[in-house]
Amino acid sequence: MRTAGRLVLVQLVVMPDMLVVENYKTMVRLGLVDQLLAIGLPYFGSALAIFLLRQTFMGIPKELDEAARVEGAGALQTLWRVYVPLAR
Repeated sequence: MRTAGRLVLVQLVVMPDMLVVENYKTMVRLGLVDQLLAIGLPYFGSALAIFLLRQTFMGIPKELDEAARVEGAGALQTLWRVYVPLAR
């Protein structure tokens, strides 16, 4: 198993309550205290968010991905112009 996979599994084991102080310290360092983004940012990379995004992206037809590649779009461009709008 890769390191990223292990980190996701460890995150499932650690209770979110234990991370509140560390999340706050991170938001202070980023200068995001008292902002709406600071509430959700720590959870964007959570195991649940990764699972939900994976399931959403798997529901998007491969033909759209292939069409974007044929048109010359790179991986990041395909993500932002095909997957993200369809995931909304």
